[in-house]
Amino acid sequence: MPYRSIAIVGLGLMGASLAAFLKQKCPKIPIWGVDADGATGQLALKQAIVDQVADTVTALPKDTELTFVCVPISAIES
Repeated sequence: MPYRSIAIVGLGLMGASLAAFLKQKCPKIPIWGVDADGATGQLALKQAIVDQVADTVTALPKDTELTFVCVPISAIES
């Protein structure tokens, strides 16, 4: 995979599944997660499907090369 870092915004069913898949296929690429529910982010860390959790999208590292937005359409604007 040509990316050095990945972020996934929304760690619900779709985002967590994507993170788990990417972690399995590309274990050396750091994966950042963002979720409105802090407990969800902590669970993703505990399950080792993300390497780091950011509180907000703006808190993600500026050098993140690929970002997946896995939230309901109604939540994208906010």
